[in-house]
Amino acid sequence: MFLLVCLAVSASCSTIPISSQVRMATLDPATLDFSAIEVAVRINEDYKLRDGDVTLGLSLRDGLTNEEFVETFLLKVEDMPNSPFLKKDQKRETQIYGMSFDEADRARLLNFRDKFSELLARGKETKASGKNSFSLNVNTKGCLRKSGNPFEKMKVKVYLKPKPTAKFMTFIKERNINLVDQSNGNIPFCSEN
Repeated sequence: MFLLVCLAVSASCSTIPISSQVRMATLDPATLDFSAIEVAVRINEDYKLRDGDVTLGLSLRDGLTNEEFVETFLLKVEDMPNSPFLKKDQKRETQIYGMSFDEADRARLLNFRDKFSELLARGKETKASGKNSFSLNVNTKGCLRKSGNPFEKMKVKVYLKPKPTAKFMTFIKERNINLVDQSNGNIPFCSEN
């Protein structure tokens, strides 16, 4: 039906655990409620996430026309979701943030869903839906706390809950992110702790 491609934290699917790759492969983008996707991010305490530091990207490519529909959403910081999996995975000197969509993005989410449904219907008519592709990516940046160690890279692990009835899964294994490289050679310091 659709080829599901997963990218995250500027890395390839190779950073997604095999168990999560299997779960992601069973997702049907045609029935996925994009607005219900939940993201959580674990980082070391030297760093902090602010609203907009985590983005969720959705991309859909029409296999017949090569037309691509891309949306990127700046996520808002929330408290850690109530999840036994996340509680078990929290380590000393780390913090897990829940992430949510801004209510103002609801129209864009619905528009993306409608384009997706339109493409799916056209694919059924032309028997070309196997050439379509869908990708979901999560990218993270942050800032260094005033009390943080500037020589310590930001350690990031991303979790995904694709629908309300599902459980969180590890979407991206822990990765070291060099914020200096992402910020044109400057360490982004938090304006407040």
